[in-house]
Amino acid sequence: MSKRAFAALPLRFNIPNDVKTITAVTQHQNQLFVAFDNLIISSCRLETQANLIFPVGSVSQIKMKKGDYFVKELRSLDNILFIFVKSKNSRCSLFMLPDKGQLNKIIHNIDCFAINRFTKDKFILTGADKTLSLHKFDGKNWSKSWSKDFPYQILAISLSYPNSFVLTTDRMYSVQIDTDKINNIPSKCIPEPYTMPVSHTSFFTYYAHSSMKIEADLSSNYPPVPFKDLAVDHAYNGSIFASVLPDNISLYDFERLRGRTYIENPKRITAFKDFFIISTDNRLYYLADITTQLEDIISGVVPENINAETLLAVFMQLWSTKRKDKAINMLRMEIFQEMVPSVLQIFDFFILPFNNTVPFMNSGKVDQNILNLLYTSLEAVQSAQIVSNEFINTAICQLLSKMNDHDKLKTFFETRPVIDQELMSLFYSKGDYSAHPYYLRYLGKIDEALKKWEEKNNFDEYCLTLMQKASDFDFIEKRIDVLIKNAPLKACDVLACDQISPQKSIALVRNKYPSIITPVLKRLVEHKDIIDREELANSFVTQMTNLISNLNDPNFDRSLVAFTNSVMNNPNASISEIENELSESFAEFIVKYRSLINLDLVLQNISKLSSLRLKIEIYKATGQINKSFEIIYKNDGNFEECENICFEEGNSETLHEFFLFVKSKMKPELFPNYVFNLITKFIKFVNIEKALSLIDVEAPIDSVRESIETTYSNINTTRMNSEMKAAFACSEEFESSYDRTILECRCVSLDSQSICSVCRTPLGYNFVQKTPDGKFCHYRCLASKKKST
Repeated sequence: MSKRAFAALPLRFNIPNDVKTITAVTQHQNQLFVAFDNLIISSCRLETQANLIFPVGSVSQIKMKKGDYFVKELRSLDNILFIFVKSKNSRCSLFMLPDKGQLNKIIHNIDCFAINRFTKDKFILTGADKTLSLHKFDGKNWSKSWSKDFPYQILAISLSYPNSFVLTTDRMYSVQIDTDKINNIPSKCIPEPYTMPVSHTSFFTYYAHSSMKIEADLSSNYPPVPFKDLAVDHAYNGSIFASVLPDNISLYDFERLRGRTYIENPKRITAFKDFFIISTDNRLYYLADITTQLEDIISGVVPENINAETLLAVFMQLWSTKRKDKAINMLRMEIFQEMVPSVLQIFDFFILPFNNTVPFMNSGKVDQNILNLLYTSLEAVQSAQIVSNEFINTAICQLLSKMNDHDKLKTFFETRPVIDQELMSLFYSKGDYSAHPYYLRYLGKIDEALKKWEEKNNFDEYCLTLMQKASDFDFIEKRIDVLIKNAPLKACDVLACDQISPQKSIALVRNKYPSIITPVLKRLVEHKDIIDREELANSFVTQMTNLISNLNDPNFDRSLVAFTNSVMNNPNASISEIENELSESFAEFIVKYRSLINLDLVLQNISKLSSLRLKIEIYKATGQINKSFEIIYKNDGNFEECENICFEEGNSETLHEFFLFVKSKMKPELFPNYVFNLITKFIKFVNIEKALSLIDVEAPIDSVRESIETTYSNINTTRMNSEMKAAFACSEEFESSYDRTILECRCVSLDSQSICSVCRTPLGYNFVQKTPDGKFCHYRCLASKKKST
């Protein structure tokens, strides 16, 4: 099946301002006639050039007498324009407007009509209820020359004299008027029946969601063309049929050559030469073949001599055929960027200064990937500066707010963009966007932003905003209470930030918020450049020791441990859960900040602590590693955890202390093999001589021979691996130096006295390589030096 791509391009037809609806369109004598709901019929001459169609000259108007009716159809026959009007409360009437003459009513009380096609006879066929009538023109008047009654109501008719087609509620008829010969087939011609002649003996019919090309004898050489949706109008330009569907125009020729163009709410269509002209309720378009342009754009090529409006039509075609990514990428094309406002208008969430009141299409459902692609395209448009910065900045701000991409929005605000504040206020008033407080903060409306974040329970941003204002301590003091109540650890982050004096923070906490003094002290110690870190660290040690030791006191104030995760997750957390968390935190603090802590103070209070992990870290910090080993061994009865401590400490002294501890606990016959195994395990920092000195020289050699061999082999392998790594490192260093030499070389012109630094022969008046150390050599010498090395 061969497919062509068609696009609906806007037709620059002057439409009166007071018009709400276009009711009919047709071609008449190379002019386009358009009827409006205010009973004005405008006409303008059209011209075609290449693949374009455009109006020329002035627009003429026919004003019909005001009344309770509207123009339903316009048809053309030679020099006569027919105007078919429908009363809101009665049947239709047919008017004619000759080239030189006045508007006259010629037939009334009818339901449908057809003009003669493909013969020179001036006939009109009308249908009224169940009666079919033929009217002939004698040059001045129309007179009825033939009529026929049918058993069913007539819905649609067509005429190529003497052949005619009649669609009724129950049957389809082919009528040969001059002989009264009638053929019919049973068929309910509903809904929206339509018929027209396509040659003297062939007719087009549509009903029941299918189009057919059928002969006068009711035979057909083509299968029907089915539609999922109901078609409301049809046209034929001599080679292609076009049917108007709810959101597109389907084009076909019954041999399956098809195309489809998408347009928002099309209503009517008419043929104009090789083109089709379409109307929505308030716009006019013409269809153009854009197959080549579409293929070029999909391939990333900008077609030659293409205008922005054609590109907009290509955009619509790509978007409607589920190639939205290709459509969005068109925004990067410089020639298309002037149409960016029109493209953005299809998205219903944008509140921007659009020139057009109605978008050329609706975006429909758009996923996050397309919005991300739109964002990157708008960034490219912003760089090109074809569209005003304020417009694009406002669009980006609204888009990122719609996407809820707060990180990109914050980065965007850091550039201090110029934004239309009035439109942004209107945008945020239309929906509950989580990005709104970021915009308020950007404007400097801090209290409004804080209130929004409090409502949304976004205390991360509440905290960040306070930290940005931390130089104003009075401001912090008045607003920190929200974090104290809802996110106490975030309050600690604020009070411990660089801009606030530690003395002010501690004084405020001790006086008003004693429950968070512990985490505040810890946060303050974490600042490397803060004054009196040692004093703060020891205050934290005292505070933690008191908390842990007083936990089991019946009168203990649980608010003092409200900052712990155990209590925040469960207000009724058990004492053991709280103690475990505090002890782990205290142990980690001692490991990290042992150099700041008064270790004697810690040792004095060790009896108040029950956590084994905490005691182990205290003894490690105070150099009493044997007591750490003792606690571990007493608790689990093996040496594995003690080995882990040795590995963490990474020094031979701790390892030697461990060897001594093991020797005191292990059976003498097992100790030698254990030592040899550990020598292999800690080969990087073990003092082998001191380790072997602990082995009893009287121990049987047979019991340790295998361990000695294994240890020796492992030591040798480790040594070889180290040497190979060193060799590779040296080689990589040379390669790097050589590559740098090549990159930094420069071509210079030398005299006959210049000597190659490698081969020591004259360089001559040739271009040579200069090495980073300033020497010159032949390029081949430099290459051979690398090879030999």
